[in-house]
Amino acid sequence: MAEPSGVNSPCPRCAILERRIAELEAQLAARDARIAKLEAQIARYEKRIAELERLVLEAARANKRQAAPFSRNQPKSKPKRPGRSEGHVAARRAAPIPEQISQTIDVPLERCPSCGGPVEDLQTHEQTVTDLPRVEPITNQYVTHSGYCRRCGKRVRSRHDDQTSPAGGAAGNQIGPNALTLAADLKHRLGLSYRKITDLFRCHFGLTVCGATLARAGQRLARFGAGTYQTLITVVRASRVVCADETGWRINARSAWKEDREDAGRQTVRFSVKIEKRYFDEASKEWRNTDYFFADDLPRLCLVAERAFEFIVLGESQDE
Repeated sequence: MAEPSGVNSPCPRCAILERRIAELEAQLAARDARIAKLEAQIARYEKRIAELERLVLEAARANKRQAAPFSRNQPKSKPKRPGRSEGHVAARRAAPIPEQISQTIDVPLERCPSCGGPVEDLQTHEQTVTDLPRVEPITNQYVTHSGYCRRCGKRVRSRHDDQTSPAGGAAGNQIGPNALTLAADLKHRLGLSYRKITDLFRCHFGLTVCGATLARAGQRLARFGAGTYQTLITVVRASRVVCADETGWRINARSAWKEDREDAGRQTVRFSVKIEKRYFDEASKEWRNTDYFFADDLPRLCLVAERAFEFIVLGESQDE
C-alpha cells in the first residue's frame, strides 16, 4: 500500500522560521561582540579620564601653591648626595674690603656670661655682618611757583626733578619716583602682584599705597617708554643674531606669551595672546572653542585684543 504523499517532505514554513532563527542568532552574536568591544573601549576611556582628571587636579594645585613645587612620587632608590659634588669649588660670599665696613663695634667681655666670674687669657675675634638699614619713608613738601610768561603769554609752573606729577589740590599727595620705580621692578621683572607689593611697602617700609596707584603709574611708565620700546624693536630687527626667551602664562583663562629678546646688551619685550571664539556646535549640541574667525568677527576680535593687552600693560595677571 502506498504512503500518503507529503508525509516526509519538509514544511516550507518551518524552513523559513529556521532560517530566520539562524539570522537572528547571527545578529545577536554580532551585537554581543560589538557590545563587548564597546565595553572594553569604555573601560579604557574611563581609565584615561581618571588619569586626566588627576593631572588636571595636580596642575590646579601647582598653580595655587605659593612655595616651590616638591616631588610627590616615590623616592629614588639611589638618590643624589646632597651638597656640592666632590672637587667642586665652594660658593662663598666675598668678604668685604676695609673701605666697605661702615663701623667697627667692640663687644667687651668683662665677666663670664654663664656664672659671672672673671675672665682671663682674652683673645679677639672678628666677624663682619652685612645687613639692610631700617627704611623709613621721607615726605618732602615742594613749594612751586606759577605765573604768566611775558614773551608767550602762557601760564607756566616750576617743577622739581623728583616730582612725579604737577597735580595739586586733592591729587597733591603723590608717591615719589623711587617707590614707583621699585614697584614697577617688583611687578614686571620679579612677578609680584600689586597686592603683594603694597603689603611689602606697608610692612617693611611703613609706606601705605593703593594698588591702583601703582597700576596707573605702570601705565604712565609704559607710555613714557613707548619711544624706547619702538627703538629697541628696530634695533632687534636689524641685528644679525638675536637671543630669545619665551615665557607663557594665563590671563583670564586665555593663553599668553612673553618673549624677551636681547642683542648687544639691549633688551626688548613682546607680548602675544591666543584668542579663541566660543560657538555652539549644532551637530554635537555642545559649546566649543575655536581660533578660526570670519570676516564679521574682526570688530569683536580687535576689541578683545585691545582689552587683553590693557591687562598686560596694567599688569592685571591671574594672581591679582
